Amino acid sequence: MSYNPDWNRLDEIFAGDSKVQVIDTGAGQVLVTVDGVSVANFTVDGFQLASGARINEISTDGTLSDNSDDAVPTEKAVKTYVDSQIGGTTTNRIEQGDSYVEVTDTGSNGTISFVTDSNDIGSFTSSTQRIGDSETYITNDTSNARVTITSGINEVAYFGSTMDMQRIGPSSGARLEIDNNSNPTTAKLYGGNDNYLVIEQSSDGGATLRYFENAQEIIYADSSTITLGQDTSTTSKLIQKYSGSGMGLTLKVAGDVVFEALEATQTLGLQSSGAVITKDTNEVIIQADASNVIFKGTTSLVTVGQDNDTFISLDQANDQVVIRVANQPQVLVETTGTTIYDNLTVTGDLLIDGTTFTVHNQEVTTSDNIIVLNYGEPGAGVTAGQSGIEVDRGTLTNYQFLFDEPTDTFRVGEIGDLQAVATREDNPGSNRVPWWNNSENRFDTIGDTYITVDVSGNSISAFINTVSTFDLQENTQRFGPSSGTNVSLDQNTDVISFMSNGSGIATISSSGFALST
Repeated sequence: MSYNPDWNRLDEIFAGDSKVQVIDTGAGQVLVTVDGVSVANFTVDGFQLASGARINEISTDGTLSDNSDDAVPTEKAVKTYVDSQIGGTTTNRIEQGDSYVEVTDTGSNGTISFVTDSNDIGSFTSSTQRIGDSETYITNDTSNARVTITSGINEVAYFGSTMDMQRIGPSSGARLEIDNNSNPTTAKLYGGNDNYLVIEQSSDGGATLRYFENAQEIIYADSSTITLGQDTSTTSKLIQKYSGSGMGLTLKVAGDVVFEALEATQTLGLQSSGAVITKDTNEVIIQADASNVIFKGTTSLVTVGQDNDTFISLDQANDQVVIRVANQPQVLVETTGTTIYDNLTVTGDLLIDGTTFTVHNQEVTTSDNIIVLNYGEPGAGVTAGQSGIEVDRGTLTNYQFLFDEPTDTFRVGEIGDLQAVATREDNPGSNRVPWWNNSENRFDTIGDTYITVDVSGNSISAFINTVSTFDLQENTQRFGPSSGTNVSLDQNTDVISFMSNGSGIATISSSGFALST
């Protein structure tokens, strides 16, 4: 506070840098300063705040005709001006022509109505607000916290609060619905009452997509799984899981898994019956049913057939092929050869192109009537020189029976000491002693000169030009033709007889020599 002795009065009231100061230098002035900033200035011309126009009059003019920036109208002047501008005889309506805004308030139920060209285009109450005519309009129901849009008397949209439902489109038919009351929050896009798409908000912030056809779910998708189709006895379903445990693709037909592709395993077939093809990281398995594996394959071992029963195995590690029957090996194929463990039946031709054919069994039989040796000989004759059969005699020299090309003969005997095999004529005579036919290289018996040996009759006879020249029996012997000149010995009578031209000429007996004449 400061005192001016010239005025004999106080000219300033202050506290800190805020003050009220009176200045009179010919034109009186009062300044108001707050925190060092001038906020008001009073002079004989009026007052002025820190910014804006200077006011020098409080006006009572109800017409506001001065249109001044220096005067402020009183409350009465403002009411007089407003009433004169609104006009009309109704104090609760603003109108012009057949358009107006009307306010009604009975104390507890206030209403504001809007009419354009005599058409009701809206109304506001404390609980409901409507914009639009009686057929197409937007309604805000504040009491129920919802907004509806109606077109052609049909409701086409509905918006509730965050804990209610929103809908765009009619209550039935094609529409979009967002339901915040459901758990989880869902959005449904309808193509019809039974055909619709659903988006559900998941607890982890993601979303789940579901599509329904005839009220049956045929598409499902969330952050880890996609399914297409229905899981019933008459439909098919495709399931793709792309994260988490069991990640992969599954196909179901009539409720049964027919294909499954997981991260490490793939399966094709009816899993309920076990008739499947399975591929894991290192192995492929084909099963006829749940207990019968008919194919199993790895990079080192492949088996075809019923496991542990009848199957074929291809062992890459040991370079072997094994055929098993009743889990017993029957055929073994390896780099050193092929082994057949039990009987072998060949219904077709058996061709062997190797250099050696070895048989270890004790008996070899064949129904073939001809065995061909040296088959496929390209030259004339046996170019190897010999072809035949050899008998292994153990520690003794082997025995051979073979054809010898240089001598054009079959030969038989020990190796290194073979002898030619003699042949005979096709129809030899009975009991005849064979003789060598040098021109035919064989033994013959047929001819006019021959010897017979009758074992049953204990006799030996010789014929020259069909004539019996001698006959030797156990007790009698004759030398010479029977009807010619001969000598005969009879052990039964101990007589030697001499004949000439069929007549006896002498005898020798124990009695002596006797002439017939």
